[in-house]
Amino acid sequence: MRQLLIRVARDSSDRVIAAAREHDAVDVMQWQATMGDDPVAMIAVHLENRSLGALLDDIEGLPELSVSFFPSEVLLIQPPKSSMVSEVKQLEERSPLEFFLHSIQSIGSWPSFLAYVVAGAIVVWIAFFTDTIYLLVAAMLVSPFAGPAMHVAVATAAGDVTILKKSLIRYFAAVLVTMVVTGGLTLALQQEIVTSLMASVSQVSAVAVLLPLTAGAAGALNLVQSNRSSLVSGAAVGMLIAASLAPPAGLLGIAVVMQIWEPALKAAFILGLQLLGINLGGALVFRIYGLDSSFVRYDRGKKRLFYASTAVTLLLLGGLLFWQFSGSLRLQRGSESAEAERVVEQTINESQLAQAVDVAAEFPRLRQQQSNMLLVTAYVRPQEGVTLSDEALSSQLRREITRRLTEHNPRVVPLVALTVVETVPPAATPQQQESP
Repeated sequence: MRQLLIRVARDSSDRVIAAAREHDAVDVMQWQATMGDDPVAMIAVHLENRSLGALLDDIEGLPELSVSFFPSEVLLIQPPKSSMVSEVKQLEERSPLEFFLHSIQSIGSWPSFLAYVVAGAIVVWIAFFTDTIYLLVAAMLVSPFAGPAMHVAVATAAGDVTILKKSLIRYFAAVLVTMVVTGGLTLALQQEIVTSLMASVSQVSAVAVLLPLTAGAAGALNLVQSNRSSLVSGAAVGMLIAASLAPPAGLLGIAVVMQIWEPALKAAFILGLQLLGINLGGALVFRIYGLDSSFVRYDRGKKRLFYASTAVTLLLLGGLLFWQFSGSLRLQRGSESAEAERVVEQTINESQLAQAVDVAAEFPRLRQQQSNMLLVTAYVRPQEGVTLSDEALSSQLRREITRRLTEHNPRVVPLVALTVVETVPPAATPQQQESP
């Protein structure tokens, strides 16, 4: 339920009241006022969220019209007492017009936007430099990437060329500033080591596209849902979107300065994939909830822009996915490492010679490495009754693991390190040695 305060010429007040009642408005109140020397009518209206845009469309063009509404829920308590609980529990989505205007209002100024970008970039660089994961989480909270990414989705759904251009400029400006800050810090402090956190962020899995699609849909749901009906805070959803964008943007600046082009390529791929996925997921949710270019009071919307932007997004997204799955493993290493661990564990357990204790597989993060080298580390425990020496057991299992990994994916060059571990009984105590 929303509360509107409508100012209109006095001779048009009856039309406003009639339109409000057609949309099931309640507690419609009217009083006379003056604006300067001109007599006007002030009308207070309470109506359901979904009727907000329709009412404004019906009273469009009336003389001296001015409308203000409070972008928060209004709780109406009316007799009988028995209906109070059910009325309070009625939570509706925001009107499409409301969350569109909210999106425009939240664009903000450039100085504050860039200040947060710089702050987030510094924290990202410190996280990478010190290999500290919680600092990377803090950077996601500070970085303002969620705003322009979601504004692109809003502009796509509403067909607004102006917002689309401004949002894209802010998005790429944030990426560029983040790159300059992280690259500058890397150059100034002569960072030359690829940390494990940098290597982790640069890993791309086969299901990477699901993250931006989910983040875009979650961000759109957070904007359209009522404040009291949302179980997730806006900061949490913004962090989900920033998690897709801030780390790879910072890594891209560091990798360019360090001249390690493979992580730079992966970071650029991730940034493009995230923007396209967030736009697609968010725009579709906005359209489902009624945001389009058909508002009477909104004359900038272009219907064809939604279809053109969606088509371009799908085309580019499909191109990135084709590139990811048709080329080398550099854009699938995250999922390939997990799959290799499964293959290694299965191979060891099926050998009937040993039992897998711990298995890890990763692509080396050093600068000069063959791109498809896969380092596999396994700890195994011999099965009972196995009489092979540790060396013979290790050699046989390493050959079998190498063969299975090569069969599973011929593009991988496995380097297997296997350690045989056994349970050593504790040494006897002096009392145990003296006992008969």
